Amino acid sequence: MALIDQTVHENRIYSLKITCGPSYPDVRPEVQFLSRVNLPFVNQTNGKVDYAKLPVLANWSRQLSIEHVLVEIRKYVSISVHIPCL
Repeated sequence: MALIDQTVHENRIYSLKITCGPSYPDVRPEVQFLSRVNLPFVNQTNGKVDYAKLPVLANWSRQLSIEHVLVEIRKYVSISVHIPCL
C-alpha cells in the first residue's frame, strides 16, 4: 500500500497481509501490517488491524470487498495523524 498524502506517511510503502477465510465474503478478512507502523487501529505487538476500530471491518457485509478495506485503511492512516485516538 503506497501512501501519497501530505502526512508523516507520505511516500512510504507499507506491506499488508490480507487473509480471506473459506467463508469470505460473508466473513470479514483478517488484515495485518507486515511493516511496522504506529497507528491507533493496529496492534503494536503483532501488526493485526483491530476490526472494532476500523468501521469497514466492524460493519462488514458481503457487499464490501478488499478494495473497500484498503481505501478505508488509507483514509484512516491519513487522519490518524490529526486524530490520536480513533
